[in-house]
Amino acid sequence: MQLVLVGPPRLDGGGQRNAVWRRALAHRALRAASAVALVGPLTAHGRAAEATPLGDASRVFPQRAIVLPGIGDLPQQGSAPGWLTRLTADTVPTRPIGLGDGRTHLIPLDTLRLVGGRDAIGSRQLADLERVLAARAPGARTVLLMAHDPHGKPDAGRTLTDRDGLKRLLKQHPVELVVHGQRAGLHRGRFAGVPTLSPPPLDGCAVTGWRVLLRVTWPAPDAPPAIEPVHIARPVDRPALAEAFSAVDAARGWTELAEKIVAADDTFAAIAAEMRARAVRLDDVAAHGAALDGALADLIRRAGGEP
Repeated sequence: MQLVLVGPPRLDGGGQRNAVWRRALAHRALRAASAVALVGPLTAHGRAAEATPLGDASRVFPQRAIVLPGIGDLPQQGSAPGWLTRLTADTVPTRPIGLGDGRTHLIPLDTLRLVGGRDAIGSRQLADLERVLAARAPGARTVLLMAHDPHGKPDAGRTLTDRDGLKRLLKQHPVELVVHGQRAGLHRGRFAGVPTLSPPPLDGCAVTGWRVLLRVTWPAPDAPPAIEPVHIARPVDRPALAEAFSAVDAARGWTELAEKIVAADDTFAAIAAEMRARAVRLDDVAAHGAALDGALADLIRRAGGEP
């Protein structure tokens, strides 16, 4: 049984984040997964136009996707936007979702309160969760999925108001893992004695450029979950690519250009068109292109080939 966690894509309508999103969806780890959980924020500003690429997920892994919006996907006031409610229509809070092995289930909790109220699980949902956990068969494994950070120290957004109620419940009915949002990077911890995990955003680390998915497996029936990073923009089976990224990490502009080319298989023409839209001079594009040609030629020479 494999559960793959896709961190916040934070799509903003721009080509670079859309390219990283497409790269993530193309990874072979998603094809082999029993289930895929997409953890928000899904968009940068909660706009319908930003959410358009999310439709690709249902085509890549139909019937296996669990979508968890993030705080940034909701407007400051008012009800959830239509594009968001359509994505979450099949994810019923506190309803166990089987992950394919007959014993492992994922339970999404609505801490955003898409139907009213926010930043809380709510007494009714806690009561439903307690009934579900108490009725589990011997040997069952349970993973909770929630937008809010149960630890009470989020990197963004407000604190979950009734996390103490969740803590009391988990001490009586332990689960195997709590997956949550509200972190700017990969975060592992414990809450009420239960391991917790927050996947990193897809746009990764601005310094190193690493982009990863997380694969969760159980190597033995009674073993704790094993967490494995799955590289998408720097595949472990392409060391030359990792070396190329390392060479350009010192300059932010270089990192953006090189990662865009590799992640989306874009051409220099596509990059030039986007930069023109940003009022960047074409001679800057030519200069970057020449420098990149030189860097790639140097890599080929060091590998023993001819540029």
